[in-house]
Amino acid sequence: MNKTTIRFFSVLFFSFFWGCIVFFSADTFASEKIKTVVSKPNKHANVLYGMPSKYAQLEIQYQLLELATANFDKRYAIQFDKLLNSAQDNKQSYSYQLMVSYFMIKNFREKFYSYSWDERQNLQFISNYVRITNAEIKEYKSMVHTPSMEVSLKVLRPRIDNYLEYRKNLVKYLNTKDEKLQIYDFVQIDKSSKGEAVVLLKKALMERGFLSKAASLRAYYDDELEHAIKNFQKANDLTPDGIMGELSYKLLFMTNQERAILLARSIIRLNDVGFESNNNYVIVNIPEMKMQVIDNNESIIESKVVIGRKDRMTPTLVSDIKNVVLNPTWTVPDTILKEDYLPILRKDRDYLNNKGISILDVNNDVVDPHQLSDSALTDQGFRSYRIVQDPGSRNALGQYKFSFPNKDSVYLHSTSSPMNFARSYRALSSGCVRVEKARELAEYLLRKTKYTPRQINKIIKSGKTKWAVVKDAVPVYLVYWTAYINKDKHVIFNADIYDKENNVKHLPDEIMNHFQKQNNEKFKIKSLALLDM
Repeated sequence: MNKTTIRFFSVLFFSFFWGCIVFFSADTFASEKIKTVVSKPNKHANVLYGMPSKYAQLEIQYQLLELATANFDKRYAIQFDKLLNSAQDNKQSYSYQLMVSYFMIKNFREKFYSYSWDERQNLQFISNYVRITNAEIKEYKSMVHTPSMEVSLKVLRPRIDNYLEYRKNLVKYLNTKDEKLQIYDFVQIDKSSKGEAVVLLKKALMERGFLSKAASLRAYYDDELEHAIKNFQKANDLTPDGIMGELSYKLLFMTNQERAILLARSIIRLNDVGFESNNNYVIVNIPEMKMQVIDNNESIIESKVVIGRKDRMTPTLVSDIKNVVLNPTWTVPDTILKEDYLPILRKDRDYLNNKGISILDVNNDVVDPHQLSDSALTDQGFRSYRIVQDPGSRNALGQYKFSFPNKDSVYLHSTSSPMNFARSYRALSSGCVRVEKARELAEYLLRKTKYTPRQINKIIKSGKTKWAVVKDAVPVYLVYWTAYINKDKHVIFNADIYDKENNVKHLPDEIMNHFQKQNNEKFKIKSLALLDM
């Protein structure tokens, strides 16, 4: 082979090398302790990619860790593992992995808003390979030793309140080993309970610090156990009823890996332009079963809500509240009609009359249910009819309905069954959201209209239906956030009531191999990593 040929293949090889097409396969998830490794610039590393400042190195590590821990695409865990391992190999390899990590983070952040609301909230991102072009490498090398690198990384940070608190707590949970709890299959435990599950519950509460180690381990519910359950429920913002129900059970046995994953996912879910651009909005956090009204970035109304049960889940969505209906009528939705009312009507023709609900035909004339045959009371036979409940004290929507466009035909409303707001577990509706403080919400939404609180009260007392238009439509968000950090910097975890986070139990080995190993330094939060660059 002559020199010209050798030169040709050398050029061809380096052209391919500099094209730098980086592909990471998204394998099946696995489970691996992290030590923070920061290298100083080295002349050999600088030959190709350059070594960012200590600040920038750590910022890349942390932002990549957040994406990896969210556990929606294993490529980030694989790259995190490569980055940390390369820091111990050689400077040139480390500088290359820093560059690759930077572009993976940048690629994700820039494509984030091209996804729909549902895709962003459900972490349904397309797993594309990351292509790094020659031009991007050149730009990276030009800024790697300048303040522009740190500025760029700061811009890539998620725009959420208490962001650095999320980072600190994420690493804390990854670094913290779990207590060895014996888990029992869920069964509600209350004052009538006895058996092995009661013993295991007592041991778990002891390990969590809510029950004295000297407490009795006898296999029945006692006063000490009741007190411990109530204290646990208070600490987790649940109704302290002393009953170890499903919500309390899920939170008690939540592992630190699960907590880290949920926090990492919340960093992504909360990073939405809607919350940044809108100062005023209504937000319902489905697993928390609570609603907030945000006005000028302050929470001015907080209310318990009842949400859809597991087989009729309340959907996540974003829309605008445009109307408030005072003394609404209720047209029974198809699902409730087919699955609930028609089977009962075939057995008891007086069932609807006893609830003040009427059957109407296509001419809006009331139909006597006794005149309908069993065949008419089927999905096919009932198509010419609809079921409507007039306004009144028994109306399922109560006195207020809040309408907003959405494909699922759900809405917010008050209720004629307010006793359910006293319960911890409030996944009881057929999908719509019942609001405890519906009157306060109506007054807020109509504050810029002629409908003063006094006028609203007058209309409610009249019993007549009135559609009131909201002057400036108010955004409404129905979200599914199983973790967040509140304004007091307290970490709040919510039970995964719809089991949407089924893949959060364990992190890949590529992450956990850098955490929680004996004789291995923990990945530590260093003050320079927390600076507001």
